[in-house]
Amino acid sequence: MTNEHHKLPVDRHVSPADFQMLVDAVARLRIAGASTTLEMHRSALGTLLSPAAGAKLELLEFSEQLEAFDTAKDAARLTFRVGEEEDEEEDKWVEAGGADRRVADAQGAAYLAGERRLCYFHPAAGRYVPVDAFQWHLGVLDEDLAAGGSATVSLWQLHDIGPSDSGLDVTACDWLLDDGQKLPAGTRVIVQLIAHSRKWIVTQASGCSVDAE
Repeated sequence: MTNEHHKLPVDRHVSPADFQMLVDAVARLRIAGASTTLEMHRSALGTLLSPAAGAKLELLEFSEQLEAFDTAKDAARLTFRVGEEEDEEEDKWVEAGGADRRVADAQGAAYLAGERRLCYFHPAAGRYVPVDAFQWHLGVLDEDLAAGGSATVSLWQLHDIGPSDSGLDVTACDWLLDDGQKLPAGTRVIVQLIAHSRKWIVTQASGCSVDAE
């Protein structure tokens, strides 16, 4: 690989292109999988390169959806707000500020924006990985689910304004039906991720199954 990097004169302004070149170089070092990777921080004092933090846990809130085996999505670090009455019902967990954390999925799971998860920093990957693998979601069948088969399920989210389609889909297998039965498209279901196989199953369904045609 050609060395494209060069030392800048002391009085030269660091251009966006110069900074991006440094970002790319640090990214390549992370990919190399060294036992201690580098972290880069930019502030009013300049750009600081330092060894990455070792293994640690942080409580994060996902800023965007994290799909199965995604490796570069954002999450905000949370801190606990102190100095207020403990009996208040207001949410005490607030964003800690600073740069977003980069998160990755290693379990074939599906996380929606707004979910809060305890995450482990994986030094070699330079990413935070959700620790809790047990997962379930509300969903709606996008197609018929036959006994012993699988079907696409739209994951739904529930906010103060009511339920809505999250825009994230998973493929879920049947765990409920007898031979010859099916659940029709549109059935509301609950899906759960099975940790050992990294597959989703339908564990509950609204209404009754019908005979397959």
